[in-house]
Amino acid sequence: MSKQVIHSFIESVIRDITTFGGFPFFGAVILFLLLLGQQNATVFQLVVGIIFIMAIAILIRSIYFKSRPKSLPYNNWLEKIEASSFPSIHATRVWFLAFVFGNYFQNIAIWALLAISAVAVCYSRLHMKRHDLWDLVGGTVLGIVTFKIVEFIQLFLEVWAGIP
Repeated sequence: MSKQVIHSFIESVIRDITTFGGFPFFGAVILFLLLLGQQNATVFQLVVGIIFIMAIAILIRSIYFKSRPKSLPYNNWLEKIEASSFPSIHATRVWFLAFVFGNYFQNIAIWALLAISAVAVCYSRLHMKRHDLWDLVGGTVLGIVTFKIVEFIQLFLEVWAGIP
């Protein structure tokens, strides 16, 4: 096998891995759980989480613009939000998903698989020059903090408002 074929294969795998931190994948997970019809608490966590993630990330990127390692041009506010790299929204989403499902399954092997997957997505973003290490750290922290906030909201609704 030639070096070019191997390189092309590796690049393809890395692009595929980054998909697990993308919005379409996140939406597909929510849709899948809705179709199962038995995951109301988890669907609630995911919906509230994605709304919070997007709102906070857009707010941060509106206030603090940081160019991507491979910079993107922009002509308007929406393009500027997309061109900003901090925090990594892929990292935020994938770590949030890892914590939601790790907490749901309460199994060390699943936790390990989810953590390895999240690290792989973060590496893919670094490799593709979409983010630097600090963007990924910021996204990871935001994902974990989002999980804790959503967990608190859910607990509050269950205990104080009587909503299961």
